[in-house]
Amino acid sequence: MSSRFPTACASAPAPAALVWETDGAPAWELNAAARDWAATAHWSAAEWASLAQAVLDDARRGAGVGRCPMLRLRWRAIEVDGGWLAWLLPLADDDRSEMQALREQVQRLQEHLRVAEDVGRMGLWERDIRQGRARWDEHMFRFLGFDPAQGVPTQAEAVGRLHPDDRARAQAEFFGSMQRAGRYDARYRVLTAHGGVMLAHVVWEAIDGPDGVPERLIGVVLDDTESVRAAQQRLETSVQLGLAVGLVGISLWHIDLATQRIQLNDWGYELIGVAPQRDGMPLADMRQSIHPDDRAAVAQAAEQALVSPGIVDAEARYRRPDGSYRKLLTRRIAQRDERGRPVALIGISLDITDRMQQTERAQQAARSMELIAEATGVGVWSVDIEARETVWSGQMWRIFGISPDVPVEQARRMALHLTHPADREALNAAFEQLASGQPAPEELEFRIRRTDGEPRWVVGRGRFAMNGGRRVLFGIFIDVTEQRATQERLRRAEQRSMLAAQAVGLAIWERDLVTGDTYWDPQMYRLRGLSPDDPRTPRQLRHTSIHPDDLPEVERRTAQIIAHESDYTFDFRVVWPDGTVRWLATRGSVVRDADGRGLRILGINWDVTEHKRGEDMRREKAAAEEANRAKSEFLSRMSHELRTPLNAVLGFAQLMLGDPQQTLGERQRERTERIRNAGEHLLALIDDVLDLTSLEVAALAPAARPVALAPLVEEMLQWLAPTAEQAGITLSSSLRAGSVLAEPRRLRQVLSNLLSNAVKYNRPGGRVEIGLIDAHPAAPAGQETLGFFVRDTGRGLTAAQLERLFEPFNRLGAERDGIEGTGIGLTIVRTLVQHMGGRVEVESSAGEGSEFRVWLPRSRTEAAAEPAAGGAPGAPPPEDAGELHVLYIEDNPVNVLLVQELVALRPRLRLHVATDGRSGIARARELRPGVVLIDLQLPDIDGFEVLRALRADPTLAGLACIALSANAMPDDIARAKRLGFDDYWTKPIDFGQFLGGLDRLSRSG
Repeated sequence: MSSRFPTACASAPAPAALVWETDGAPAWELNAAARDWAATAHWSAAEWASLAQAVLDDARRGAGVGRCPMLRLRWRAIEVDGGWLAWLLPLADDDRSEMQALREQVQRLQEHLRVAEDVGRMGLWERDIRQGRARWDEHMFRFLGFDPAQGVPTQAEAVGRLHPDDRARAQAEFFGSMQRAGRYDARYRVLTAHGGVMLAHVVWEAIDGPDGVPERLIGVVLDDTESVRAAQQRLETSVQLGLAVGLVGISLWHIDLATQRIQLNDWGYELIGVAPQRDGMPLADMRQSIHPDDRAAVAQAAEQALVSPGIVDAEARYRRPDGSYRKLLTRRIAQRDERGRPVALIGISLDITDRMQQTERAQQAARSMELIAEATGVGVWSVDIEARETVWSGQMWRIFGISPDVPVEQARRMALHLTHPADREALNAAFEQLASGQPAPEELEFRIRRTDGEPRWVVGRGRFAMNGGRRVLFGIFIDVTEQRATQERLRRAEQRSMLAAQAVGLAIWERDLVTGDTYWDPQMYRLRGLSPDDPRTPRQLRHTSIHPDDLPEVERRTAQIIAHESDYTFDFRVVWPDGTVRWLATRGSVVRDADGRGLRILGINWDVTEHKRGEDMRREKAAAEEANRAKSEFLSRMSHELRTPLNAVLGFAQLMLGDPQQTLGERQRERTERIRNAGEHLLALIDDVLDLTSLEVAALAPAARPVALAPLVEEMLQWLAPTAEQAGITLSSSLRAGSVLAEPRRLRQVLSNLLSNAVKYNRPGGRVEIGLIDAHPAAPAGQETLGFFVRDTGRGLTAAQLERLFEPFNRLGAERDGIEGTGIGLTIVRTLVQHMGGRVEVESSAGEGSEFRVWLPRSRTEAAAEPAAGGAPGAPPPEDAGELHVLYIEDNPVNVLLVQELVALRPRLRLHVATDGRSGIARARELRPGVVLIDLQLPDIDGFEVLRALRADPTLAGLACIALSANAMPDDIARAKRLGFDDYWTKPIDFGQFLGGLDRLSRSG
């Protein structure tokens, strides 16, 4: 409860009581001196009530003085707002004369009056209405700004010192009081000599003469400036509190202990889902909404509040109308009557359901900060000069060795007393300088002697700030007794740190946000290509050195940091005087006052140009890798979509040509061969296009092994013979031996492109010859090579055509002559040869033909002849082959039909079909086949998930799982084998590979 006692009299050394009437009963409040006196006299509340009643009775009779022999007291009372202020004096001893006692009382009253005038900022005045004479005390002259040596001013002169808006009213009120005896009360604004306004409370009395007409005026002027402003501030605070309560949803409540009813504000009723009730609601109903597990805690908190004077907290869950619970923090305190008996509980409730986790984190942070303060020995303090309020952190008591039970103001006085006498004056002077806003030492070191007698060294740092128009000092104290012994080492360490910062290119800067002054260390200049001796200010250099494109963003970012942020970091560009552009990073913090206003901003700069370039390269690399992944996914899909229909075209064409039971007529065979040849040509084009777009080393890294050249060349010549015969071209080979290290499939692709080009670009009656050549003369030392040539008698190439020969899709004008092709074959040839560790050279003249030479690493051992690709579908199975159950998981009926036709060529193979992944897994567990052929793109789950399920089943251990897919990209094949497939067969199906693989599995099974 706030005090009603006048501020000026509350701390007066003379005992005084403020008395007023409430509901027909006397009420009172004592100042500090009266409370001390009452404690020694052991007065009871009944005795004070008797005194208060006597003062009120005398006041009603118009008596300003009185006495109470029973209490051995005298008093002199003056009227104040809402009551009477009685100055108290004890009665004289019995052995003294009444006159002596009165004189002593008058003397004491005069002393008390002087104290009251000085402390209470009170001035006394008197005016003889009939004779026009007046008397002022010294405070009246000071209040109204008149010189006492000039005598008491006239009433008009005195009124002239009032605020212009108050003068007419004052004249009227004073003139009216001269017409009728009585007591008067008014408030005026006084213009002070220094330009301010004093709020004056004037109380006076008009006293009649013997003739019953007012004869004189006696009054007092009270300086109420501070009390009025405090009241205004309290009113504003009350309004703000009301707004805050409404905004944040705080429930305010009051429990009447006599009626056991609780009254809540609107938010409180809304919180529990009950309509507001004029007379409140039964407390029992309210407590029914508390979670059963929390009711005991709430009841205990209420009981504790009734027996203790402080605030008691409790947390509990309250049921909402929808049945859910919200956790509330409730705070309560007992409201007591004049005898100290509790009559009510008042409190607040705050919904903390959504904030519990944040609160726990904040509490943990607070505990951490307290631990840090204890570990580092840092004490934090602040002083509000106007409010005379001091705040200490817990460490402050520990630094001075003062018990934490000592109130902070008393502890502050003790701390000053504990300061060494030689340092006390400097500490006081520094505090006064800070309080007045004058420059003070940034740091002050002083000695103390703790309460336990131990001498310590303390360092203090302080700052002055304005907080809401109020002067505030804040600072820290650090016990540096141990650190002082190592001060020199710390200084050296600081020097080494500065040298290290300069060595790594760190630059330090600071800007005062109040004055605009900016500090740069020498490295700040060097980072901008400037000399530290540059005469321009850092502010000028800052704007001229930042890249023009970055300056608006830097200014915007800086303003944002000053307005809202604490720590920050960002990058920007600077332009050196020679035009060089460099990237700088900045990192720092904003120092703010108690109101959150930025005082200064400080930070560091360092050069991040190389890092930025690295980031650009990483972004470009990531973009390239993403593009490559997208390309690979596209190619994989394209390969699948193109190869799937070709599987049926080539597969059934090969079945028709190789079926021994249903032989074709010559005309049908010729047509079927054309279908097969067209399909193979289309497949070759697809492979060429896919290979051209997949020329990355990682994707084409060949599995090199010894390959015999002669059998491979013979196979390719037989394959090309029909085309050469139709074009009238003679094929010949002088190649009889020799082995190279290569990947067979890629080497076939190289020979196919070179030989087919030699036929296509030849002339009728021309020749194509292939043979061995010696090792390349420029081969690296220690590397043996073996080469072959492909020579034709065709049209040859011009010098200009030779320069662009290996460019993709460059057909060198062949399209004009109706020669089919894509123009990418030679590009693929050179890339494949290079990836296999070889080289390609060309020699050609227009009209005289061309010769292509290929060198590859020589194999140290002769390789066995490579089997021909494909194979006769009707070839009999090996004699030692056993019965093999094959499960084919495939949703495409055409592909299933083709495999059924192929498997039918092997009587010992038993084919089973599943049309999706999940049924395929179930079928495999039921049949336990020897081999499973799995298409990778199934309608429900993909082939890899099927593989994982089969491998995880222990009953299917040893099952051969082969991917049979139209995805022919090297990455797809490598991934499948890496994830656990035993082999990977592509579509269109290679009959020889397919049947040969099943034959091997049949033998091994």
